[in-house]
Amino acid sequence: MLAFLGACSSSFAQTNTFPATGNVGVGTIAPTHSLTFGSGSSGLSIYNTSDQTTNFERGQLFWNSNILNLNTSYGGSATSRNLRITSGGISQLTIGNVPESSSAMEVRRNMTAITSLLAVSSQGLTASVYQQNGLAVIPSINQTGTAGYRGLFISPFEQSLGSGLRNLIDAGTNTAADAMGTHTSKFVVTSDGKIGIGITSPTEKFYIREEGLLRPTFESVTTTDHYRPILDFKRSRGTVAAKLPVVLNDKLGSVYFWGYDGTNYIESSGINGVTESTATGVVRAGLSFATNDGTNLINNSPVTRMYVTASGNVLINPKIVPGGHLDPAATSYDGGKLQVRGLIRAQEIKVETTNWPDFVFAKNYQLPSLQTTEQHILANGHLPGIPSAAEVEKDGIALGEMNKKLLQKIEELTLYLIEMKKENDSTVKKIGQMEIELQKLQTKK
Repeated sequence: MLAFLGACSSSFAQTNTFPATGNVGVGTIAPTHSLTFGSGSSGLSIYNTSDQTTNFERGQLFWNSNILNLNTSYGGSATSRNLRITSGGISQLTIGNVPESSSAMEVRRNMTAITSLLAVSSQGLTASVYQQNGLAVIPSINQTGTAGYRGLFISPFEQSLGSGLRNLIDAGTNTAADAMGTHTSKFVVTSDGKIGIGITSPTEKFYIREEGLLRPTFESVTTTDHYRPILDFKRSRGTVAAKLPVVLNDKLGSVYFWGYDGTNYIESSGINGVTESTATGVVRAGLSFATNDGTNLINNSPVTRMYVTASGNVLINPKIVPGGHLDPAATSYDGGKLQVRGLIRAQEIKVETTNWPDFVFAKNYQLPSLQTTEQHILANGHLPGIPSAAEVEKDGIALGEMNKKLLQKIEELTLYLIEMKKENDSTVKKIGQMEIELQKLQTKK
């Protein structure tokens, strides 16, 4: 060792001290530790070859621009070596360009391709576990050559030179067990804030792609009903810094379903939350259900077929104006719980009503005379108590109320028939008696 230090002294022509006992100084005559390198020293170099200038491998410890450097270097035909820090005979940190099977943390850079600048594993970084547990922080573009595996890739630069693909995070899988195969992205976050799962270049803020069944699941395990799975859609006008209220017919949120026609994806159906009115503390909104039957020649988009108003009324096949909104002149949001524009076909319809007209058969019921009914018909052109054709065309009819009116007329007609039957029976009886009397008179002759 003294010979080595002596060589350092003659090489650097420094002021050194080598006492027989005590501290040894290189570049200083006042060493404070067993071996002290002074400010005039160029540092410590340890070689593992006899050639220290042409073909060499060495480790160095030195100051450079106020930075303490610990590194390995090589020259000529020698081989680059790693820098390893161990504890208890087990490698804990390896810095270099050669994978270490026993390293728990590795900082490594290949000279031809960035394979990993930082890799962390709960086990030794063997080929089998490196693929599952690798972490890469890469502040540059991928280089040409074999692409290294990235368990997690963080970079604000292009994914590949000239590709325009910019990812902040790129997590995926690799085709090779030795982590040197083809990287396949499974989760990416682009530099413009888009998130992609199963897709390399997401075109929307959140894009999921899967070959096969895709079923996102939200699970909440709680005894408190309030903490159920919730999916919120929020909408305002204006800007983030200066929000403005929504207005009539604003879509507050949408769920669209698209089908592929062999060339393009076509918007086939959808559900929209639509604003009906706004006031301080209240935003009335309904739900629009739209389908696409191919007849919308404006933009081939779905048309509203059913609308549920804010008050819970259901409009089926409502009239739509250009732009896809409900026609305000033909729409009554509160015109009834069920409003249908078109034919209704059903096997059975049950209408519940009150005050069923059995009162017609009460003893105190005043049955209108046929003469009075005739006068009303001649004057108005319709039965008493029944709406006119003009009224029905304008306002429609209430099935329950109309059935009661019609039944009332049927019951009144029944009473008329009963009365006429009684009168007819009495007349027939009188005629029979007259025929008997007539026969008696004929016999006396």
